[in-house]
Amino acid sequence: MRHHDADMRTLAADLARAGHSTEATQLFRQLGGNYRQVFTPSYVLAWTGELLCYDIAEKAFLQTKHHIPERGAPVILNDDDLYAFTPAGLIPLACQTQQDGFCFSIHIENGHLSARSDGTVAPVSHVMDWEKFCVLQYQQT
Repeated sequence: MRHHDADMRTLAADLARAGHSTEATQLFRQLGGNYRQVFTPSYVLAWTGELLCYDIAEKAFLQTKHHIPERGAPVILNDDDLYAFTPAGLIPLACQTQQDGFCFSIHIENGHLSARSDGTVAPVSHVMDWEKFCVLQYQQT
């Protein structure tokens, strides 16, 4: 597979989505070399395989495929707090996380966040296990 970079990237992304971040990181390192990473944000990944984003103008959560780059930002997890990761810096988001092993739920003012298959994110009164979020994270070298 050393000569098939595109296949390795696809496999690494699939592994990351499935929660195997260590194995995904190893594949990404084989592609890009073993360089020290200075800042590696922990992106929040929904069960749909999309990244969780925050539209700053609308003050609303959405997923990658509905993400508007001029008005939104990917959401990252840092020390159990969520932030919008903007070019100007991190913007803290008014929500709380509750860890449940590998996954976590996100609590907002009017319920829990739930990603939908159509790319939206909606509040629900209670969150099912499959609705929880996980982290796409790289390890420091």
